[in-house]
Amino acid sequence: MSEGTRLNKYISEAGVASRRAADRLIEESRVTLNGRIAVVG
Repeated sequence: MSEGTRLNKYISEAGVASRRAADRLIEESRVTLNGRIAVVG
């Protein structure tokens, strides 16, 4: 099984937001992945 990258880390490394800010964006349903809203899980 391959290891993935946490979405908040990816968003942070892309320079979009800090990891905590990325967590908030995900919780507020403001992040989509492949056309689907990302959820904390």
